[in-house]
Amino acid sequence: MSSETQQRLAAAVQLFIARRWEETRELCAAILRDDPETADAWHLLGLMDAQSGGAEQGVDRLRRAIACRPAHAEQLSNFAIMLKAAPGEAGRAFERALAVNPALPAARLGLGRLLVAGGRHAEAITHLRTLVDSAPGNAAGWLALVDALAELGRSEEALAAAHESAGHHPRHADLAYRRGILEQRRGDAGAAETAFRHAIGAAPDHAGALANLGALRLEAGDAPGTEAALRRALAIDPAHRVALRGMGAAHQRAGRFGPSLRCFAALRALDPANDEAFCDLALALQLAQAPQARWAAYEARRAPPVPTTLHVCYRISDKGNKAGKLANIFECLDNFLEVFRPTAAELTVLADQCSPATIEALERRLSRAGCLAEGTIRQTRLGHHASFLHAKSLMLQRDAGEDAVVYFLEDDYLHWPGARPLLWEGLEIADYLTLYDSADKYIDPRVSGLHRIVRAGGEETRVVRTPGSHWKFTSSTTMTWACRLSTLRADSAVWDQFRIEKRSIDYVLHYTLAAAGRFLACPLPGWSTHAEPNWLSPGRDWRSLAPPP
Repeated sequence: MSSETQQRLAAAVQLFIARRWEETRELCAAILRDDPETADAWHLLGLMDAQSGGAEQGVDRLRRAIACRPAHAEQLSNFAIMLKAAPGEAGRAFERALAVNPALPAARLGLGRLLVAGGRHAEAITHLRTLVDSAPGNAAGWLALVDALAELGRSEEALAAAHESAGHHPRHADLAYRRGILEQRRGDAGAAETAFRHAIGAAPDHAGALANLGALRLEAGDAPGTEAALRRALAIDPAHRVALRGMGAAHQRAGRFGPSLRCFAALRALDPANDEAFCDLALALQLAQAPQARWAAYEARRAPPVPTTLHVCYRISDKGNKAGKLANIFECLDNFLEVFRPTAAELTVLADQCSPATIEALERRLSRAGCLAEGTIRQTRLGHHASFLHAKSLMLQRDAGEDAVVYFLEDDYLHWPGARPLLWEGLEIADYLTLYDSADKYIDPRVSGLHRIVRAGGEETRVVRTPGSHWKFTSSTTMTWACRLSTLRADSAVWDQFRIEKRSIDYVLHYTLAAAGRFLACPLPGWSTHAEPNWLSPGRDWRSLAPPP
C-alpha cells in the first residue's frame, strides 16, 4: 500500500470517528477506484452500512475486506457481529478472529453472546470468563457473564461474578442492577435494596432499578417509598411491567381499586400471555366491583329454568391420598355414593395417575353401589390441572340438555346426608354453586392470603333462603363446584385458564367470572367439606361422618 493511500485511509478513519459519513464514503470510494483491494476502505464502508441500517450491504463489503485481507481480527469480528441471520458462519468468523488475536475483546464477547443465544451456556461462560479475566474493565463482558450464569441456574456463581465486577465497575448501573436482581432472588431484601440504590445513584433514570426498589419497599410496608420509586419508574417507562404491577398492588393495598384496576389492565394488555398478569387483573376486577351495582344486576336477573338431569365428574388420584385427612380417597368416595346414590348414567370417574389396585377398588365400590358401566371409569395420567381440562371436555361432550347440572367433584370431600337436592336449589339462585362453605372466608387474611376479600371476619355478601337452606354469595371456591351445562359451555374459555399451574388459580377464575356478571353461591351451613382438618366447613360435626380411626 502506498504512503498516499495510507494517508488517505487515516483521513477516512478520522472522518468516520467524527461521524462525517458522507465524506467518509466519498473518500473510501476514491481510494477503491485507485486500489480495489484496499481492505480498510471496504471495512469502513461496511461499518457505515451496518450503522445506517444497510446490514446486508455491510456484510457484502466486509466479505470483500476479508477477501483482501483474510487474517485481520477486527474485520473478522465485525463481520461476525453483522451475521445475525447466520449464526453458524458468525461463530466460525469469531473463532477465526480469536485465532488471529486471542485477546480481542469484541470477538470474545461476540462469541460468548452467540453461544448463549444458541443455548450453549457452558461454552459461553468459558469464553466470557476468559474475557473478564484478561480485560476486567470490559463491563459488557461482566454483564454477559453474570446473565449466562444466571440463565444456566448457577445463581451463586452469578452473584459472585456480579460482586466481583463491582470491584472494577463500582459506578456501573446495569451491573449493580443485576446484583440487586440476584440478591432479590436469593431472598436477601436488604442487599437487593442496597444494590438497586447503587444503580439509581449511578443512573437516576434507571427504570428497572427504580421499579424493583419500589417492589421491595412495597413488601416492607413503606407506602410512601413504594409510590415514590414506582412513579419515577413509570415516568421514565410507562410500560415497565414490574413498575405497573407494583403500582397496581400499591393502589390495591391503599384501597384505591379503580387505579389498581387500570394498572393491571394496562399490564395485561402489554403482555396477554403473562399468567401473573391474568391473575392480578382477576383480583383487581373482583375488588373494583361496586357492590350496589352488582346486587342491582342480580335483582334484575331473570329466574332461570329449573335444572334437569345430573352429571357428576368425580376426579380421583393416588396423588391426593395423603395422610392426615379426615377421610381418605376411598372413604370420601363411599360417602359420596351413599349420599348421592348416582346412576351409571349420572357418573363419570376420572381416575388420574391411579395404580391398578386403586382401579380395582374403584370398580368394586361402584359395582356395589350399582353405578358401574362400561366407560364409567376413565383412566388418565395428566395431573391435577390437565385432568380438570379433560373432565370439562368430557362434560361438554355429554348428550344432555343445556339445563343439566354438571358437578365437578374432587376426591377429598365429604357430603352431609341430604346434600343432593341442594344442587338444584342453588342453581335456581346462582350461576355456580359449591356445597362447601370454605373455612378460609372466616379466618385472618394473613393466614388465608385473602387480603381485601375477607374483612372483619367475613366477606361482603347477601344471604338468601330456599326451601332447603340459607345461602350466601361467595367470591370464590375450590375446583369442586356445580353449574348448568349451558353455563359451562358459555364460560369454557375462562376455565381453560386452569392450565395455569398456580395454587390460587381456582379462586382467580371465580373472580374473573364474577367480574363478567356470574354469581357463586354456597349454603349456610355447608353441605360438603374439604377433608383437611384445618379447612372443615364450619357449623357441622363433620367428624361424625368420618370412619373410626
